[in-house]
Amino acid sequence: MKQLGAALALALPAAPVVSEEEIGPAYTVGAVLPASTPLFAVPQDLALRVPAIQRYSYAYLGGRTYLVDPMSGVIVEDFTE
Repeated sequence: MKQLGAALALALPAAPVVSEEEIGPAYTVGAVLPASTPLFAVPQDLALRVPAIQRYSYAYLGGRTYLVDPMSGVIVEDFTE
C-alpha cells in the first residue's frame, strides 16, 4: 500500500496549507474520522489506473492526506509525503 500511497500523493491536488494552530488531533490508520469531515472523490484518471482505490475517498486533515473508506469513515492509509 505504501507504493500506492506515493502514487496517490503525486496524483492528487496539493493539500491546503494549514497553520500549526489549525492542525488539530492526529489520526492514524484504522481511526474513524468525524462524520463532518469532508471527503473527496479520487480523481477518475487515477482510479482507472489503480482500480483497487475506486471504492475509497480521500480527506485532508491537519496538513495530512488520508485514504478513507467513505462508507465507514475509517482511514485506510496516510499517504502524506
